Amino acid sequence: MPICGVVLSGGKSLRMGHDKGQLVYYSSPQAIHCYKMLETLCPTIISCRKEQSKNYHGCKIVTDKYENCGPIAGLLSVYEETASALLVIACDLPFVTVESMSQLYQERDRTKAATIYKDKSNKLQPLCAIWEIAALEKLKQKLQCGQYSLMKTLQELPCKHITVTNPMTFINVNDNTARQKTISVLLEERDRI
Repeated sequence: MPICGVVLSGGKSLRMGHDKGQLVYYSSPQAIHCYKMLETLCPTIISCRKEQSKNYHGCKIVTDKYENCGPIAGLLSVYEETASALLVIACDLPFVTVESMSQLYQERDRTKAATIYKDKSNKLQPLCAIWEIAALEKLKQKLQCGQYSLMKTLQELPCKHITVTNPMTFINVNDNTARQKTISVLLEERDRI
C-alpha cells in the first residue's frame, strides 16, 4: 500500500502569534523544512488552511476541508485526496530529524492501525506517526461524532509503538518562549559541530 508524507501546517498558531510553519530554524521555513525531509522518503503534501497556501509555492498542498477541529482536519483532508496511508509530521516539531522519520518509515507495521512514537513516559506522539487506512477510517467516524482527539482515537486502535531515544525529539514549539529556547539549543548544537 502506498504512503504519502504529510506536513501538518494548518494550525492557527494563536499562542505563537504568527504562523508556526513560517518560523525558520534551519535554512527554510519550518513547514518547507519538514516537506523536504519527508520527500526523501515518499511523495509529500503540506496540509494547510486556504489562506496559508500562498506560502508554499512549489510544494504540493491540500487545503483543509474542515474548520475548528485541530489536526484531524489536515489528516482527513489529505486522506480524502490521496486514499493512502499517511506519514505525518507537525510543523511545530523542530527537533524531529530525517533519521527519526526514516526509522518510523522503516519500522512501519501495515498490520496495525498506526505506527507511532512514544516517549519514555509512554506518551504517544500522534503528530509524528504513520496512520494506516484503518486508523483514518476511524478518524472519519470520530469527526462525524464531533470527537477530534487523535490521542483518544489511537488508544482505541492496535498500534505499533516505537520508543524514541532522544528526549528532545518531540519538544513542541507553541509560543515565543519555547521558540527562543529552541533557537538557543539549535545554536549550541551547531557550535558543537
